[in-house]
Amino acid sequence: MQGIVRCMSLCFHTCGSILRLVMFVQSLSVLPALLQAALLALLSGSMPLATTFTAALVGVTRSKELVRSPSYQEVVRSSSLHVFAFSPSKEMLLTESDGNFDLDIWDEVYQDAENVCCSPAQDLADDDDKMVDNGDDPHLHELLHEATKQLVHIDQRWKHNT
Repeated sequence: MQGIVRCMSLCFHTCGSILRLVMFVQSLSVLPALLQAALLALLSGSMPLATTFTAALVGVTRSKELVRSPSYQEVVRSSSLHVFAFSPSKEMLLTESDGNFDLDIWDEVYQDAENVCCSPAQDLADDDDKMVDNGDDPHLHELLHEATKQLVHIDQRWKHNT
């Protein structure tokens, strides 16, 4: 993979204002983590947001196998890397791709990333021959929802203790 530096400007629409985050990303492999960290920081800061999102990284091997959340070695050996971000309503908010791929591969990767981000956890356990899965990835929106509920519960425990 080439080391192209991308400048990404993300706008988070809050109630009455827009927050802008500018990131310089050299490798697509870190982009989903940066996006999730930015969202979690906004949620932790109690910023009212119009929506949330989840992001997924999918690699494609030279033999055209899709790899969810590839390891460093798999990233290095991948023929292409793809990052997608989806809202809870399955609206694609971001896509970034790097490497050699055709439109058919991109469509497969899009479907897989949408499944990782938006489908219920039991739907992710398919036995597709083209899929190499690095573990049971739960529904990312469910994880985000549960983490936010726990954060609110912790922040509100003083009310429950009185």
